[in-house]
Amino acid sequence: MNPPPNIPTYPFLQARLIETGAKKLVQLYTKLVAEASSGSLPVTGPLTPTPPTPAPFPPSLLTILQPLVLFLRTLPTPATHPSHPAASAIWLTLKEAQRGYAEMRGGWARKGLEVYGRRCLDRAETVEGIVGGREIGGFVEGVLGAAEVGGTFSPFFIIITNTHQMTRTNGPS
Repeated sequence: MNPPPNIPTYPFLQARLIETGAKKLVQLYTKLVAEASSGSLPVTGPLTPTPPTPAPFPPSLLTILQPLVLFLRTLPTPATHPSHPAASAIWLTLKEAQRGYAEMRGGWARKGLEVYGRRCLDRAETVEGIVGGREIGGFVEGVLGAAEVGGTFSPFFIIITNTHQMTRTNGPS
């Protein structure tokens, strides 16, 4: 006996279940990244020649994020499962998570560089000119180094290319 036309078929329900689960996991991912990208910056000691790198994820969050990201990278997307009914919706969800990650971690890195930059300029006003110039030069080198690192992605960044492919990259957080 065929089901009435207004009742969804089993594959549709299965796809909706996978899509809903993916969205809930992405919400957890976003919550964890937001937690790691907020609060006070670590207090640094005396001014060093280069600015500190952005604070890595706390170990307590790493134990949750690592398996979560590995699983999110296995979800069906149009590139990996073109005929899967939930692939497009999952891809859009992952793309939004990628954008959120970039905004949160970028803001966290910017916050750290701003604090260090202010400290460097304040200190340059109180020390001998050559020493201050060297410290500012070290800061500029550190900012350029941070920009170069910005070209690589954290292993917790869900990479989705324009061709809807998900790839893994390794790099600093």
